[in-house]
Amino acid sequence: MDSTLLTLSRLNRDLRAQFPQVVGVSAHAPSEAAAIMGEFVVAVVGGQEFRIDLSEAVADESELIAAAEAWEEAGDPDWRAFVDRLASISGFYAAIAESSLSFILSARMVRLAAGEEFKGSADPLISVWNAAAPGLSQTQRDALSAAAGECTIPLEIAADNTLSAT
Repeated sequence: MDSTLLTLSRLNRDLRAQFPQVVGVSAHAPSEAAAIMGEFVVAVVGGQEFRIDLSEAVADESELIAAAEAWEEAGDPDWRAFVDRLASISGFYAAIAESSLSFILSARMVRLAAGEEFKGSADPLISVWNAAAPGLSQTQRDALSAAAGECTIPLEIAADNTLSAT
């Protein structure tokens, strides 16, 4: 994926999480006409102007602009550090071992740690994990989420222990 598109995708995701009114982000120069979906604001991120389309006005546009301008792109996913962090989660690999597909899950994590490309929602890790989701506790899910965030891994785990790509 082109780095500009990846940056736009990540900026869009992060702003939407913080401001539900955000419906899209584009790198195109803003026009004088109103945005198709309603209103928009312009923010400068990394020296480039971005148009942030809104479904409705935000209470404080300056807060949205400040959040966009302070946004920094996360680094590349560090799967090796992520797999190492998972080993430090109490009982994590014991829960994985109870899955009927534990061998496949472990092999996929090793291949990702070795540098194989993660394929987003189509990655075998997600489909295999969700086919036989390990029985993780809330504490283990929280630790997995924290490790994913710290290692910039594009995964989320739900309360029912299923994984999804972010």
